[in-house]
Amino acid sequence: MVGDNSFNRNAILFVDDEDKALKYFNRAFTTEFKIITANSVDQAIDILATQHSEIAILVTDQRMPEKTGVELLKHTREFYPEIIRILTTAYSNLESAIDAVNSGEIFRYITKPWDIRNLRGELISALSYYEIKHERNLLLKEKLSIWQRLTSTNRARDMIIMAGSFPHLRHSMNAIHAFLTQFPHIEIESPNTGIKHFDPWQAMQNEIQRGIDRAQNVILNTWSENSSHNFLDPININELLGDKITETSTLSPSVKLEAKLENKLDVIYGNQPQLKCLFEIMLQHSRSLCQENGSIEINTSLTKTIKPNQKKNNGVNIEFLVSVQQPTKHHMTTDLMTAFFVVYHHGGSIKYKTNDSNTQIIIHLPETAESSELAALPTQFLEEIFDAYENKDGFS
Repeated sequence: MVGDNSFNRNAILFVDDEDKALKYFNRAFTTEFKIITANSVDQAIDILATQHSEIAILVTDQRMPEKTGVELLKHTREFYPEIIRILTTAYSNLESAIDAVNSGEIFRYITKPWDIRNLRGELISALSYYEIKHERNLLLKEKLSIWQRLTSTNRARDMIIMAGSFPHLRHSMNAIHAFLTQFPHIEIESPNTGIKHFDPWQAMQNEIQRGIDRAQNVILNTWSENSSHNFLDPININELLGDKITETSTLSPSVKLEAKLENKLDVIYGNQPQLKCLFEIMLQHSRSLCQENGSIEINTSLTKTIKPNQKKNNGVNIEFLVSVQQPTKHHMTTDLMTAFFVVYHHGGSIKYKTNDSNTQIIIHLPETAESSELAALPTQFLEEIFDAYENKDGFS
């Protein structure tokens, strides 16, 4: 049963071109309900655009100048389907009301002249129906949110298990730890069918298939018949990267792409097919962040670090700096995860930083894979990852 608080919280929008009708409706119900009035379809559309979250019921006359009540009902159904729609019309216009009922545009039609007691009963009935629908949608959204949270955590778990099952990749657990800690909240897509028709079993089946696809994608891009641990290919980073930059410029002419490549880079030794795949992934990812009229700046530089009791460990830094005019939503992708596997397989690292207008990705590759020692994983690294998911505030 709807309480008085609901009457005051949820507004009724009444639309009629006759001032007398507006005053009569307002006088009859303003003490009991929250009433908003409009004297035309256009004015009602403007009110809906700014106040639709406050409006539970739309009551509109059918015959008005320029646009009819049915046109307003169709607009409301398309853009604000949660609002309960009622048409009022004289007996001579019943055909329009019947058409509106048959096409699903309205909850009720009420003939003029009104019986105030009957109209009051219809408004209470419509408010009750609105409240029931609203509460049901809240429950469905909560159910979906719980499913998304569980799926997000399960996806992270599956990625960790997957990482530990790749014998052809070195440091795969370091890679997945770096990936998940830099992308701590995996966004789970809302079902295309909407919350009303959400099927958890079908969603689970789809998620299993995604997991299979992720594993296949990583294997396809990192495994070769020649040993994947072959790091003997001499690689000129500028040449390898330059070829991919040329391809990207051709594919995305609207994206400004600038390369500042260090001339005196040392040749590094690694697995050329894997590093070629790495640069393809990073350029594709950078391009996807740009949308239209963004820019990508690529810098390479020589890195020299000296560790105690060790000889110089030369390496290369590759920086991707992506600038956008509009904030971009960052999606964790399987290709990006593959990039982490390739870099850490070579004994390198990736640092990914982002804000509303810029994304900076810095990849470090050592001179040779064997010349770099990766830090040991934290003892509680699994707990660290899952704590991040547990503390997530919610899903959009």
